[in-house]
Amino acid sequence: QAKDVEAKSEAFYREQAEAADTPEVKQFFTNLANEEKEHGVILGNICDMLGRPDVWLENAEWRQMEEY
Repeated sequence: QAKDVEAKSEAFYREQAEAADTPEVKQFFTNLANEEKEHGVILGNICDMLGRPDVWLENAEWRQMEEY
């Protein structure tokens, strides 16, 4: 759901940028849209990480742990 919200927010800000009267306002809304897009990427990465715990735990960072 969060990824959908970010995508809808990005689309809204892009629409506002297209409708802007001045370059400053257009740039403002474009910056907001770009931030929303980045949030979507971050959420996607988090979902991937949480959805694949076996791969994540096989990361080299964890290989030094002793078995118990």
